[in-house]
Amino acid sequence: MKYEYLIFFLGVENENELKAVISNSYHTISKICKEYKKIYFVNVYSLKFFSNKNEINNKVFNDFNLGDHVKFISFSNYLKFMNFLRKKKIVGISFGFGTTYSDLLLNIIMGIYDIKHVQIQNVGNDQVLAIATTNKFKRFLYFYLRDRLSRKLTSILSFLGITQKIEIRFVSNSKTIVYRNNNSFKKLRSKLNLFQVKEFILINSRSYDILKENLLEIDEKYIVLLDEQLNEEQFLRFREAYSEQEISKHYLRLNQSLKKLSHDLNKEVIVTLHPYDNIEYKKKLFKDFKVVKFRTREFIYKSFLILFFESSAITDALLLNKNMALIKSKFLDKNLTDAQSMYENNFNLSYLNIDEPFEKTFNNENLSQLGILKSKEQLKKDYKQYLEDFVSRANDNTEGYKKIISEINKRYF
Repeated sequence: MKYEYLIFFLGVENENELKAVISNSYHTISKICKEYKKIYFVNVYSLKFFSNKNEINNKVFNDFNLGDHVKFISFSNYLKFMNFLRKKKIVGISFGFGTTYSDLLLNIIMGIYDIKHVQIQNVGNDQVLAIATTNKFKRFLYFYLRDRLSRKLTSILSFLGITQKIEIRFVSNSKTIVYRNNNSFKKLRSKLNLFQVKEFILINSRSYDILKENLLEIDEKYIVLLDEQLNEEQFLRFREAYSEQEISKHYLRLNQSLKKLSHDLNKEVIVTLHPYDNIEYKKKLFKDFKVVKFRTREFIYKSFLILFFESSAITDALLLNKNMALIKSKFLDKNLTDAQSMYENNFNLSYLNIDEPFEKTFNNENLSQLGILKSKEQLKKDYKQYLEDFVSRANDNTEGYKKIISEINKRYF
């Protein structure tokens, strides 16, 4: 059966989230949009259970210039949403909704209209789940009731035919597939059709695609900080927010270290923010440095040294064999320090401790002794296995987006 429409289903609350979602996956999205004639981006956030009704300005979407044939629409009324879906043969790609309780009715509706559900997970990172807490009850509520149980429920409902199964999940994480194929219990569940996802297809990451097309200038001009939101919402589920006094102390020490690095290495510092961060607030904290948002990849490509706490953006740095160091601060909670331990072990990374001022000059020799600066040969060795597992395969030079388009065309168009 031929399908006519390709729809990106989004679950974004506001214009900033919309910009973040499309910016992060812009390369993949733009390639897909060039392939099909009837494309919609449909925001279903206001249809989720427990969500606020919201309106998003179309101008934010139009600024991406994905083509006149690509339309953006938001729904806050189920009847209008269902009327829009009626009599359309749809392949749906989902961003920002999936297996939570609030998504349940949306999954049921996708089943009613036989939407072929596809997911793309091509970030190229080993994400650390933020669930570290000494409060066992909070851990149970969040991890088991909110996360695990909702996924199990969605899988059961998809087995019963109440919700739609995910036809394909494109992943750049090869361990996802290896674990599913080698775990006896998961193999049995797969045979019994108990998974919500029917099929996993391994692809190279979006970072690999961008690098292969030589889209960005590569240089070593800057010291680049990938800043962290210390009071990010996911962390505050398990601990109290840091006070303004604590935040000030942290950023005072961070600024002091950055200034010394900049002076000693004669390199400009660029501070890049998470897409959900508040740039005006961070500009006040980094008065002496350039602060940017939605330009992280651009400056990673131009970096001499990258400093970070925890970030999926380092995938680009790994592919480019860039020098990186983790920032150690007493104001990092266990969620962040657990993530840093994973990076330390996977990439053989060293720390820049901003709580203990470095008395010597930050020159190449001293930074090499600290394990912060390494040769390109050593960086390739340190990053090789992680790149193979999560980012790109040595025996596969096909861009990830090409595999996505090829499979969708073969099966549906």
